[in-house]
Amino acid sequence: MKFRRTIAPFLLSLSMSFCSPSPSGTISELVNPAEQTSPVRAESRKDFDNFDYTDFHLNRKTIEMLLSSSVRILNDDGFGSGTLLEDHQTGDNYVLTALHNLRSSSLAVEVCPEVYDLLPEIFKIDADSDLALLKLNGGYGSAFPGKIASLLLPGYLGAGVGFTVFERRTLFFGRVAGEKEVGISHQIVGGDINQGYSGGGFYIFQKGVPFYAGEINFRYEDNAKELRGLGGIIEAGTIRAFLTDTPLADDYL
Repeated sequence: MKFRRTIAPFLLSLSMSFCSPSPSGTISELVNPAEQTSPVRAESRKDFDNFDYTDFHLNRKTIEMLLSSSVRILNDDGFGSGTLLEDHQTGDNYVLTALHNLRSSSLAVEVCPEVYDLLPEIFKIDADSDLALLKLNGGYGSAFPGKIASLLLPGYLGAGVGFTVFERRTLFFGRVAGEKEVGISHQIVGGDINQGYSGGGFYIFQKGVPFYAGEINFRYEDNAKELRGLGGIIEAGTIRAFLTDTPLADDYL
């Protein structure tokens, strides 16, 4: 199965310690990038307080929600990312992630705030799309509350969330690029985007309301020429098909 969406060079990066967001910069820098390609990193809580989300029709609460719904998947080889979802009828939490993050016998999930080493049940997998859905024992209060987008198209401006090698959640912004452009890992110059982002969510916004539009996935960049334009994103349509026969369908589709 081939996916044909990628993210253009990232223009802004917001990072947080495990449960303490502290981004810097202004969204206007993203809208008018002035050739900026390297991430802008946060330095202090004061920077976060001064961050102007209104240019992007976002508010601080929305940004914190996207960050807190991102979880870290731990395995023998390192870590990946995932998105916490909730079955609203039962209150049970699930994690949407990349199947290749489950490649070891040792598997655990970290959820913010400060819930570590949860042992998940593998609820559903799809090898063709490299998707996995994990079920957690109970609810943890920080699940993504929105909907899955209908589609993801070139030119859309969105935000992705994942974990850096320093165990920090990072929220980064970029545009979905065209199919002839190279993938996500080739688009970053001097940045810290890495394999740990695989499984993390990518979101688009309508009047400040976030929609889950795709999953960051590095696996499909390995075949270079054939996958130009894929850029390590599994788009919304594939995600929707994967969740159709799960307990999450009524809440997210």
